[in-house]
Amino acid sequence: MYANVPSTTDVFHPVTRTGKALLWFWDLIDISENMKRAEQWASERSNGLFSLIHCVIYAALTLICLVLTWFFDLESTVITLSNIGKVIIPTLPINTETPRASLFISILLAITPTLLEIFTPGLAKKNIKFVQIGIIGFAIFDCATDIPRASAFSMGMWPQFELLGWGISSIFYWCYFLIVLLFSTVGFESLTIIFGYTTILFAVKAFRGPNSINMHDVMQRMHRTPAQPVIRMPQAQPPKESNSTIIIE
Repeated sequence: MYANVPSTTDVFHPVTRTGKALLWFWDLIDISENMKRAEQWASERSNGLFSLIHCVIYAALTLICLVLTWFFDLESTVITLSNIGKVIIPTLPINTETPRASLFISILLAITPTLLEIFTPGLAKKNIKFVQIGIIGFAIFDCATDIPRASAFSMGMWPQFELLGWGISSIFYWCYFLIVLLFSTVGFESLTIIFGYTTILFAVKAFRGPNSINMHDVMQRMHRTPAQPVIRMPQAQPPKESNSTIIIE
């Protein structure tokens, strides 16, 4: 059906600096490509105990990034969308009078920009215009909602930056603030998904494949009754024969 469509329309080929910057940004936040890289890296690691240790570590990293995602991005977006939610939620054709339903819908509205930003860059690189505009628009919106938290967090480091002197301290502060804002907008969410996916990969490698941990053997060893110690009774020694001669007078 699309055999006659020129190949140049299938992929976004930037010519200007702005287009190249957008392509770099889409490559940065493209969660599909990042998950492929994580899968390739994990496939080269050893099975068994090595993978089990990495599984535990990446599970902890996933939990940490999930907490940071909620603090820096989701909660601030929920607060910003509270007024919009009051307009949208009553118009939905479902029962939204309960607080749980309203909170659930508010969270869905809050994660919509994040899901669009990190799961659709592959479509943007296929030169789909509406997706490209949507990513740019939602990224600006998400960035605007995350500025208060990122600014308050960055200001906590200002006393340390101030010790460097007026000019250098300002440069360090703004670099630090922009990095925090980038992670608040798309960084922590991407890391949460990448680390969570890597946790699953290492969990599979820990218990499947060659040199992996056999849970059946582990459970058998745990439930195996310990062998009872054998108590050996000392054997009675036969009486020794006396070599002495008894003389009867």
